Amino acid sequence: MIYAPLPGRTLTPEAEFFHAVGLFEGPLRKAIWELKFRGKSGLASFFADMFLKTCPRSLREIDAIVPVPASFWSELKRGYNQAGLLARELARRLDKPVKSGCLRRRSTHSQQGLSRAARLENAPAGFRLARSAVLTLQGANTVLLIDDVCTSGATLRTCIRLLKKAGVKRVWVGVLALKP
Repeated sequence: MIYAPLPGRTLTPEAEFFHAVGLFEGPLRKAIWELKFRGKSGLASFFADMFLKTCPRSLREIDAIVPVPASFWSELKRGYNQAGLLARELARRLDKPVKSGCLRRRSTHSQQGLSRAARLENAPAGFRLARSAVLTLQGANTVLLIDDVCTSGATLRTCIRLLKKAGVKRVWVGVLALKP
């Protein structure tokens, strides 16, 4: 269980809370791979339970859950967004709404395989606020931003900035795994 980014890595001062279930290695890595690339969408339920069991903070004070969007092509190919599945499972257990569609992903190069510097440069170009974001997030003071894996934090930082721009006061971040 990890409650903060690894030493020497800062996610962003704008994220008030960061939780990763574990490191992206061993069985956790294999299970995430199965969810993401092998069509094992049922693992989202298992991961939601794992996330809630390892999270040191009560998530009852969040107002909504926002999944990091997948690229159009990735979602089309898989048939789902793995972060969206996880967000829906968490929302069901916490009785909180999922605010999807507030962030949209533009076509950019995949972050997978890019260096840290390339990820930091590529991520901001990939996201923007949807026109409806301010209305969608109205009244959401604290949101939980969900993704599957955090490598450099570039995608999460970009999404946090956009959520803040839409009026969210506090952003908590939750991921299944942190890449060492």
